Amino acid sequence: MITEPEATEISVSSARRKFSKIIDAVRVAGERILVTQHGRPAAAVIGVEDLELLQRLEDCMDVAEARRRMKEPADKVSLEDLRSGSYLEDKSTQRRQKVW
Repeated sequence: MITEPEATEISVSSARRKFSKIIDAVRVAGERILVTQHGRPAAAVIGVEDLELLQRLEDCMDVAEARRRMKEPADKVSLEDLRSGSYLEDKSTQRRQKVW
């Protein structure tokens, strides 16, 4: 059985002071850091390999969703919608935009 590594928790204020150490822990030791704000999870710092895995999983989920939708007659896209791109307006398929 494969077990997932536990995330190390650190407050936002501590993360500010120790940012370079956090990056080293993630990059070198493969740690996952959970940054908390007022005791609640606010963000996570993960390694590039973990990020790439998440992106591949997201891609697989997108493919599975596309296959599911292709089987449903009500979800067919007209040629006009395909050309105009209006079929992309479905909020559930849009990726989150950067906010900074």
